[in-house]
Amino acid sequence: MTRLFEIPPPADNSAPQEVTYHGVEAVGPTTILAANEGRSYVDSIDTRTGKRIDRLTDVSKPCCIEAIPGSTDSPTRVLVSNIGDATLRLVEVSADGHLKSLGDCQVGAAPKRVAFVPWQHREPSFIATMNVYLLQSHHILYSLRKDNHET
Repeated sequence: MTRLFEIPPPADNSAPQEVTYHGVEAVGPTTILAANEGRSYVDSIDTRTGKRIDRLTDVSKPCCIEAIPGSTDSPTRVLVSNIGDATLRLVEVSADGHLKSLGDCQVGAAPKRVAFVPWQHREPSFIATMNVYLLQSHHILYSLRKDNHET
């Protein structure tokens, strides 16, 4: 069974258009995030009520949302890929589903996907390739922390 939620668009951006939520990510037991590329926002939705909790509008054609693995404590942090301005945005999601942008960095043209790949028990050539990606990811996250003046 599929449950559908009707979330109205912003009043200043409500003209008819084909709109899809490209990225959807569960970030809590009753909270999902949905990236609306066509209207350039990310919604936080309560799955119990079907109501919007919060909306992040400082994104640019968001395409993918991926929770950063490793922490089960609140707040949750996610990465949002923005194909409109070729950035990756770090977003904090509070326990009650409210969103806060923490910073972004340039990552190249039209970033469509974000993925964290577990790399245990892999062949050496795969591990070498993943180390390059992990170093790039570490640089991105370091850049985001540095821009946000965190240590």
